[in-house]
Amino acid sequence: AFRFLDVLLMTDLRRGWRHVKELGIAPVLLAKTFWGAAGGYLVLISVLSTTRFGDAASGDVGAAGFAVGMLYAARGLGTGIGPILGRRYMGSTPSSLLRQVAGGFFVAAAGYSLVPFTSNLWLACTFVLIAHMGGSSIWVASTTFWQMRVANEFRGRVFALEFLGMTVSFTLGGVLAGLHYDRFGDVDMTLWVTSAAVAV
Repeated sequence: AFRFLDVLLMTDLRRGWRHVKELGIAPVLLAKTFWGAAGGYLVLISVLSTTRFGDAASGDVGAAGFAVGMLYAARGLGTGIGPILGRRYMGSTPSSLLRQVAGGFFVAAAGYSLVPFTSNLWLACTFVLIAHMGGSSIWVASTTFWQMRVANEFRGRVFALEFLGMTVSFTLGGVLAGLHYDRFGDVDMTLWVTSAAVAV
């Protein structure tokens, strides 16, 4: 029976966490939480679009909007491609899924670490596309892995737990990247710091 007190005390989330710990898959469940540093990338795409590819760089009023759109399109395309290539070339066994999770962090960090080296929007889009191939591999492989193990009656609770961690960490990642950029005013340095956090 539904009890509001259970919502306040996060009873079902705690039950889901106990189930995950019993299965020994907590690190995989936390993959999206660890990916949360990438929340900084979402902030930096807009900053980069204005400072390097947009109004501040060219004087063209629509250039920043176009750059934001193209970088987000590259992000979306990479997100779609990553899991397909991961499954095609690495498979979908439990061990291959874990390799995709681990490798995805480094692909994502490497992709964004290359962005500061170019002032060409299309090349930047290519690097962002590559980065999000890694990010989406983390996303899909980790979810697939834990769904193969979690009991059916716990799936909703575990899914909610996973998204709670991701939402909090993405928010924190975005705030910290914004604060770093505000403090130093250097989008390249902030990209490298964010990428280092993702890799770690």
